[in-house]
Amino acid sequence: SVKFDGSQSYDPDLCDKSYSNLDSCNFDFGDGTKYSETKDKALDGKFDCTTNYTFNNISKFTPNFNVKDKKGANSPNVNCSISIEDLRDQYEEDDTFDQAKPFTIGSSQEHNFYDDSTDILYFNTTPYTIYNLCSYANSRYSPIKPILELFNSDKKTQITTNYYNDDFCKNLIYLSTNQEKLYIKLSDGNNKIGTNEKYTINMHSENISEDDTYEEDDTYQQA
Repeated sequence: SVKFDGSQSYDPDLCDKSYSNLDSCNFDFGDGTKYSETKDKALDGKFDCTTNYTFNNISKFTPNFNVKDKKGANSPNVNCSISIEDLRDQYEEDDTFDQAKPFTIGSSQEHNFYDDSTDILYFNTTPYTIYNLCSYANSRYSPIKPILELFNSDKKTQITTNYYNDDFCKNLIYLSTNQEKLYIKLSDGNNKIGTNEKYTINMHSENISEDDTYEEDDTYQQA
């Protein structure tokens, strides 16, 4: 959403240099949409020569603005150039468990919290493998705190989290004894929404089944 503010406009023929003495404030957003604000017709209920507009397309636009006084005279147009860019990372949409994107073990991915503060990934485990995941903001001065939560294949049961890890690279370690599909939920521990701040997640694994000659020894019956 872009805020357009023409509240410094006024009628130079009057002593009161205020937009309140104008007849209308006219916005042409440059994408085919126009909006004329008057005292009787204001989207937010108040005539203040200010409005917000959301562009629906990724492109460059040249909005125009002018005002009309109560005698019907129009001011010259004032314009500017606006470039609307796609700030989404390559993994969007990935905001729900049903939209989860695959994560390759041994790799790293760079994300940003585009329109909210949640991204969800998934990976498939190998029995008797330790997985070490790490999430961190790309800048030490970033306002976000990317948190990892590991969920069961039912998408509801949380297995573990690195929420309480205050290191710059917040590690999460998990030992899988089965072949399973797990979900990684990433969220901002500082609860900031739509910051577009970049963060990185990486993961490596170590299979321990060949190194441990005592397996299976996970239950009292297997002791």
